[in-house]
Amino acid sequence: MKTTARAWRIRAVQLDLARQRETLPAIRQFIRFAQDWNYNTLVLYLEGVVRTKSFPYRPANQSYTPDEMCRIVAMAGEAGLEVVPCVSTLGHVEHFTQCRQLHHLREDARQAAHMFCPSNPGVYEFLECYLGEIAALFPSRNFHIGCDEVWGLGTCPACRQRGLAREDFLLAHIQRVRTIMQTLGKRVWIWDDMLENAPESKLAELPRDVLLCAWNYGAEQMDYDGVQGHFNNLDRRDWLALYEKLGFDVLICPWGREIENALAYTEIARQRHVLGGLLTNWELSTGFLPSLLPGTALAGALWSQPQRDPEQVLTATLQRLFPSLDATAREAVRASLIGGLWWGTAVTNSLCGRLTMEEGRQLQNLIVVEKLLAAQLHCRLTGLERDILEQLHTQVRLQLLAGRQRATLPRLIDPRLRQFDRRAVRRRATACVQEWHALARQGAQDWRRYRPGIHPDHAAAYYRQQARQLQDFLRSGRPQAMLQVRLFLWDAYSAPRLKIELRAAGKWSAVYCGCFKPVDLSSKQYILQVPVRRIDRRPDRVRFTVSGFGGQGISFAAVHFADGSLVPAAVKRQCGQVVNPRAVLKDDSTVCYLGSPDTVRTLREHGESGESLVELALAKV
Repeated sequence: MKTTARAWRIRAVQLDLARQRETLPAIRQFIRFAQDWNYNTLVLYLEGVVRTKSFPYRPANQSYTPDEMCRIVAMAGEAGLEVVPCVSTLGHVEHFTQCRQLHHLREDARQAAHMFCPSNPGVYEFLECYLGEIAALFPSRNFHIGCDEVWGLGTCPACRQRGLAREDFLLAHIQRVRTIMQTLGKRVWIWDDMLENAPESKLAELPRDVLLCAWNYGAEQMDYDGVQGHFNNLDRRDWLALYEKLGFDVLICPWGREIENALAYTEIARQRHVLGGLLTNWELSTGFLPSLLPGTALAGALWSQPQRDPEQVLTATLQRLFPSLDATAREAVRASLIGGLWWGTAVTNSLCGRLTMEEGRQLQNLIVVEKLLAAQLHCRLTGLERDILEQLHTQVRLQLLAGRQRATLPRLIDPRLRQFDRRAVRRRATACVQEWHALARQGAQDWRRYRPGIHPDHAAAYYRQQARQLQDFLRSGRPQAMLQVRLFLWDAYSAPRLKIELRAAGKWSAVYCGCFKPVDLSSKQYILQVPVRRIDRRPDRVRFTVSGFGGQGISFAAVHFADGSLVPAAVKRQCGQVVNPRAVLKDDSTVCYLGSPDTVRTLREHGESGESLVELALAKV
């Protein structure tokens, strides 16, 4: 049964107050904006951010009082919005488990400290008290209990002793919390991702009054035949059709930052029966509420009117948000919202070789967009239109700066680069440091404006940290050598930990440890470059060790000096799961794979894969 042309019954937008507190005046402004764009529900993502009698442990500057929650509910009520609280009850419970008084409720102190243990009766005693206190603050019949991303479920000794499958733990927990909420007169909402592990017969055991919030943040993986599953599953399936078949009420949940995601997911959902949509917004500690408004406006327009061409809705939304801009400027706004490749801002994320042609094209596009947005800010824009444009411009500056680092830093660590070239490159890197400091000043100014009285200032602190990292990198001087490794991933969702060591004069030294993934997740092969700053003698061996979720492929490696290079000459040792180790001896398209490429299987077996290792002798080219 298709969703008809009328407005969706539930049109919800989320504020993440757990990761970043907002002032009550700022929340009031956001509520009014949501009202203007035809939302009827506000979801407050809280985790444990509200202090109560049973949970008084959070610092005052990192939490809210019950009275402040009641004031938000009243503000929303005046605007005609129902307020639904979201309190995580299984995973994402760091607000609770980081408190010393609740350490005993953790699933596993090492692997799953962010989770409650479902085998611990004390968890449900605590939840019964805390959920009762929170429920009393919100008149809504609906209450979101989380339950997403509980990958460590069943890992502690008490859970292992019970011998249950992960889906059995999950369903039992949902049932138990649902019983608590029923006594409080509440209907339970949950995130749907972990249900994808359960067979249909098991899923059918879940009570139909549980509302499923089907979140998915991809756009390219969506079509009318199905939507790709999550990290714990990845099965491509028509999940909305399955939920409809089983008789569940469903909300689709795109991410407000990804407007293509909202467009695609809404179009797919219109071919199914859904109760409505919940636009999620997450982790705004380095940004500000105006940056959420374009995505919020678009989803509100899509969900509150008869079905129209999505592109027309987007065009009309931008015209309404930016009435003072001409068509060219609005195209720049559109480009800033759609985005492209996201270069990581950390120094290590930049060390992946020369720019590809696609990266170069994206960087040039960003330069054009930044100039167009900056030109508009010099005009006499006022009010909300200017606030949104300023935040979009800051986001583009941040991405442009990350792209410039990506274009610059790989050349600084290559000892084969001539000295006069290095001076020019170093000047460009120094300009990046200055831009980080400029962003920090802007961030501090914006924080005082949008979050007066809220401390600490995470935005300026983040930008200053990036500036320090880049300054430290530049001060460390020219490396003696550079290790260059061609890597490969079967699965972009994998999370392998890679450790690389070099042996010189019989002594092993680690030169890299981390999880390094490509900028473009559709790329299977990519490059990691590692500066080697202190090396007394030339190495004679290199060793790769892989652990974590999913394996890591290695196609080739070389250690470059100013006067020559060392390359693998022989396989000296291997252990664990290693496929085709001799592939590293030749610089071609073949790959040596360490560890299991099956990320999902590793995850479902309640633990990371063991270490896999290959050790190679090095020789001069």
